[in-house]
Amino acid sequence: MEGLERLIRYQKKFIKLHHLMVVVWLANVLIFLNTRETNLLHVLLILFAHGLNIFLYKVRYFNRLFIYCIVKVVELFTVTLLILAVNRYTSSAGAILYLLLCIEMFIIIDVSTNHMRRLLLLIAISPLFIHMLALLKHNFFTWAPILLISEIIVILISSYDIFHMNLEELNQQLFEKTRLLDESKATNEALLKTQEDLKKVNLLLAEQKLELQQAYNKVNKFSSEMYIQIELLKYISSVLNIDELLELVTDSIIGAIGVDTCSLAIYDISKDKYLFKVKSIYSTDYTNDFKTLFRKGKLDKFLTMKTPKIDNHVQSGAYDFIMDRHVGSLIIFPLTQDDQIHGLLIAEHLTKDMFQSNNIQFLQGIVAQIKIAVKNASLYAKLEDMARRDGLTGVFNKAHLENVLTDYYHQIEQGKLEQLAVAIFDIDLFKKFNDNYGHLFGDEAIKATAHIGHEVATAHGGLITRFGGEEFVLVFPNKTLDIAVEIMTLLHNKIKSNTLYFNTHEEVSLDVSIGLTVYPELCTSPKELLRRADKAMYYSKQNGRGRLTIDQPNSTAS
Repeated sequence: MEGLERLIRYQKKFIKLHHLMVVVWLANVLIFLNTRETNLLHVLLILFAHGLNIFLYKVRYFNRLFIYCIVKVVELFTVTLLILAVNRYTSSAGAILYLLLCIEMFIIIDVSTNHMRRLLLLIAISPLFIHMLALLKHNFFTWAPILLISEIIVILISSYDIFHMNLEELNQQLFEKTRLLDESKATNEALLKTQEDLKKVNLLLAEQKLELQQAYNKVNKFSSEMYIQIELLKYISSVLNIDELLELVTDSIIGAIGVDTCSLAIYDISKDKYLFKVKSIYSTDYTNDFKTLFRKGKLDKFLTMKTPKIDNHVQSGAYDFIMDRHVGSLIIFPLTQDDQIHGLLIAEHLTKDMFQSNNIQFLQGIVAQIKIAVKNASLYAKLEDMARRDGLTGVFNKAHLENVLTDYYHQIEQGKLEQLAVAIFDIDLFKKFNDNYGHLFGDEAIKATAHIGHEVATAHGGLITRFGGEEFVLVFPNKTLDIAVEIMTLLHNKIKSNTLYFNTHEEVSLDVSIGLTVYPELCTSPKELLRRADKAMYYSKQNGRGRLTIDQPNSTAS
């Protein structure tokens, strides 16, 4: 099909060339029409051959190569007659046309073997040989046409050899170029494959780079969290006050994790109660609300959890403690110590899907240190409390009294405290008591007296301290003189009515001497309270013992 298309395409070009030659031929006829050299038969032959060629082209007679060859042989025989014409122009034009037809066949017909080449050359020169033989047999033999035909044959053979030699070179060049093209294609395909392989490698490297970057980010984040955790643990472990611990932990978790709200409830063993703290980026303080809900048991179900609870899609109204703030994610940590409920830690964030396993690990480290810090704080509170208390009686000691009085002095200076009552009492004839019953029973007497003093002081919002030996000091903030007198009278009566048993059968009773003063009713300077009360107490001892003396100018009462 490809060869047919090629034949038709070339034939169309040659028909256009034949058109031009016919036009020139007709012009010759018109110029030399009346001369004897003009042969109308030749004109008719040319017009017939050209018309036949056009007709056969129009009806697509070139659908087979052998039909084309037959037509060309007929045209060659016709043109050979022109070569033998007497008219020189006709003869020359015939020779040119003959050569043109042969060239047309050489170009159009594709010869791939030597046999086809010889056959095509034979077709081209056969009409000339046949006419030459015909001339040799007839009596009008002349040398001129024979030589002309011979010359044409020589030109055809030589031209055909040159044409095919050039064609072979062109084919060789084409072969080389085709081979180079194939090699280039192969090289290009190899390059494309290499390029694809490189793309795959680059994609793989990009994926590995992304994985490495993600791993680096995780390691970096982990390192940052570890650093933050270590710093937090350093601070947490140094805190010995639970109130400070609550403040530090909530602040640290908001800063380290970036949560919006952190709620913390911790049980203080030393005070036997829960302490609460809610830290938030919002302006509202939710601590009191959280404390109220906790005490109402709204968070009890979370205290019994064995593992942390994560909710990354918090539904509205799902948690009572959320109040009026919007929460997308939250994490709840139960705090336990030796299987005992120790507290609760809650962290909230506005965004959903905020908390992951790494957050749990981070908080677990914090929670573990919170437990240790709370235990340390409790132990420290116990030690501190022991340091503030008298070893024999368990009430506060003189050193703690000095701190309390100093604090009250500052409150009076700042206007936070308006009244302060101070009383001192001493067990009467205690040396004789020790001599009669021994020091061990004397210690029991001191403890019993301290116990009564502690009950009365605690019941009326005051405190009692052992000032030394058998002497005690009571302090009552915001108590008037009348109320202070009532309290100390009650204390005096309780001590006198208390019965001790020596050797389980002998009844023994005690009495005390008391001195009382009140700021600002009786004492204008709060720092003089202790001295004035002590002076009043000694007045009681010097005036019969077993009485209450009120520090009042020129007046005493019992």
